Amino acid sequence: MAALPFGTIVIIIVIWTLVTVPLTVFMGVTGKNGSTEFYAPCRTNKYPREVPELPWYRATLPQMAMAGFLPFSAIYVELYYIFASVWGHKVYVIWSILFIVFLILIVVTAFITVALTYFQLAVEDHSWWWRSFLCGGSTGEGLRARDLCLGARPRRARVGRLAERCVRVRLLIGPVLLQARSCTATASTTTASAAR
Repeated sequence: MAALPFGTIVIIIVIWTLVTVPLTVFMGVTGKNGSTEFYAPCRTNKYPREVPELPWYRATLPQMAMAGFLPFSAIYVELYYIFASVWGHKVYVIWSILFIVFLILIVVTAFITVALTYFQLAVEDHSWWWRSFLCGGSTGEGLRARDLCLGARPRRARVGRLAERCVRVRLLIGPVLLQARSCTATASTTTASAAR
């Protein structure tokens, strides 16, 4: 595999800069000038209420384990073929199945995290944002556990690549599910305000 020439890298960086900087400035000005006054969908207090003490299984780590296990088990079979193509130097040719498995992963993880958000909001825990991101991306920790338990050779380069892949999965899935949980939280506060 050959590296890109230096001139090509410079051209890519210049094009990227010429596209992102004007778009960032334009969207910043548009957001500043187009903003409206915030309208809360329900009555809010000035100070947050104290969250009651939760049982151990509603803490962050047990919820991450629960949120990561089911989606990981949904994609486990397809992982065998993907890893065989990556580490065994085989060709992976079933791209449509891989896309379907990715959609299954997103949908199953969204359902799990929405349910966990509901349970968290039901006990009036208002600090759910970071937990939603961590629970959404906990499938990456399942990948790491699978790799370390099922025979990943303990070479530094391979362990580093496994850790990088787990972080990539976390960063890919976490924001998608944070958005799903945000929609759930908005719907639940709107429903609660309508009930009052």
